[in-house]
Amino acid sequence: MNLEDTVRLYHGSPEILRKPEYGFGSPHRDFGPGFYCTEFRDLAAEWACRDGADGYTNLYRLDPGGLEVLELDLSPANLLRWLALLLRYRSITTRDRLCDEAAALILDRYDVEPGDYDLILGPRADDSALSFAQAFLDNELPLGLLGASLALDPFGQQLALTSQKALGRLEFVSAEEAEAARYTPIRWGRDALLRSRWCAKLEHQAAAPGDIYLTDLLKGAVPDDD
Repeated sequence: MNLEDTVRLYHGSPEILRKPEYGFGSPHRDFGPGFYCTEFRDLAAEWACRDGADGYTNLYRLDPGGLEVLELDLSPANLLRWLALLLRYRSITTRDRLCDEAAALILDRYDVEPGDYDLILGPRADDSALSFAQAFLDNELPLGLLGASLALDPFGQQLALTSQKALGRLEFVSAEEAEAARYTPIRWGRDALLRSRWCAKLEHQAAAPGDIYLTDLLKGAVPDDD
């Protein structure tokens, strides 16, 4: 997503949201409280039907000029920042004492404060992405393969508007109905496809030399781009 110019954004909801309010939605989202959008219309339609009922795909324009942006790409250090946010806001766990210590280290060293930014752009932690993150936190998947796994999803990015300033730049354009009968099967089918691609990738791609497992962090391993 290019945030240098005005962008078109979609948000899926049970309602038409002409003027989203600051603090809208659950605090237990990937990056904490915020208004979450995507550049993909069909993905927003899936979000709109998440509870099995029909909803609406809301279209907006956003002028990002002058806004503070945190961009979490798939580089090693940013993956750890993404994981720190998931550990803070999502229901994600570790399986033993060593993994608990490494997760605490991630929170201590890589945690970010969403309130310091107007926009956060980064990977979506949907069901399949959460399973990839869990595999890293279980010390079963190295950091490089975690990034490669997330890259398998062509709809993988989301944008969270995390300040009143950002919401004030959001201009409502239109809304259209999203039918659960159409989009719910697409959502589950795509999740299954991503998991099968993940299994195939792990079968044919070994960890690169020097790739970092969770417990390597306790031994002082530091991502190259930190």
